[in-house]
Amino acid sequence: MGWLFGHGQTRAQLIARLTSDEEHDGVTRRCLRHCTSGNVLWTVWEVERSDDAPMRYIGCDLLAWDKTCAGWGYKDMCEEMEPLYYSCPLAYLDMAPSAAPAWPRPRHPHGANRFAPGMRPAPARSRLAMC
Repeated sequence: MGWLFGHGQTRAQLIARLTSDEEHDGVTRRCLRHCTSGNVLWTVWEVERSDDAPMRYIGCDLLAWDKTCAGWGYKDMCEEMEPLYYSCPLAYLDMAPSAAPAWPRPRHPHGANRFAPGMRPAPARSRLAMC
């Protein structure tokens, strides 16, 4: 998979677009939570079909600036390819089942409001503004 960039798109516009709810052909996709850790956007999604139980999953999008198109873009990552980024808030791991049960998800002994190992959390003020 490659990167997708929007000409002149700001980072805030990109995040708003990537986290907006959608409905197509009787399928609804809602963003339950989202936050950023540096240039990684973490999301928790719930997908509902009229004839099936809701399904939840965690999304991971890498964000980057491209000077050629003077805009921000993204590359979506798949959990089934193993964990490539470890900055997902632990609370998100409790909201959705693992898509790759072959590898264990990290757990923090002090609760779900901590971040996964390897993450360097932003200062409290900026983290609250982004999450």
